[in-house]
Amino acid sequence: MSYLDLKTRLDYLEDGLRELRAIDARFVANERVIHWWLVTIAFIGGLLLGGVAFGAQPSVIQTKTSPDGQWRVEVADFARRQVFELWSTPAVGGVRRKIGHTTPALEDVANTALISADSRRVIYTQGETASGNGWGLWSTPIDRQAGARISQPMTTGGRVEQFTLTADGMHVRYRADVLIDEHFAWYIVPVAGGPILGEIFTDGFESGTPGGWQ
Repeated sequence: MSYLDLKTRLDYLEDGLRELRAIDARFVANERVIHWWLVTIAFIGGLLLGGVAFGAQPSVIQTKTSPDGQWRVEVADFARRQVFELWSTPAVGGVRRKIGHTTPALEDVANTALISADSRRVIYTQGETASGNGWGLWSTPIDRQAGARISQPMTTGGRVEQFTLTADGMHVRYRADVLIDEHFAWYIVPVAGGPILGEIFTDGFESGTPGGWQ
């Protein structure tokens, strides 16, 4: 092989090596870019998932829309106090506001709230979740924090267990054990509070007689 042929082949080899180095450099650069994006995505994902895990998102356990379509009512922990409270927001947009009554640290609002037929009041139960005590029936204007208890005073441990709106949507029918004697009776009260029609139905268990309407 002549010197000229050998030099030509070496030149071709050097050209090929330079091209390979260029390709390798581009590959390494792209690999670094891909690695950077993966790390960035993992970091952002970690922040988002960590935020959810540590309560960055409030817990909402009930959402209802008023009959007139003007209000959205929610039972939620928007204040992040680990307490479920009652909130309302205009359906067309606006400021969310806390409604109902002050909710102490050991109490919650249950996820059974109802809205009156005229869309002016929210009826709900509130009490101690852990002990089961003090679950009374409450009523509040839908647009402000002015809740008032509408069920009768009860012995400590007494509770309201069920409630529904009557056909006119302006009265509440509820079932309660007032004396914690496991004697449950049904009562009716106006949605804004007022005279309670007492024991409209009794179960007759304690007296050994059949239940009946009063």
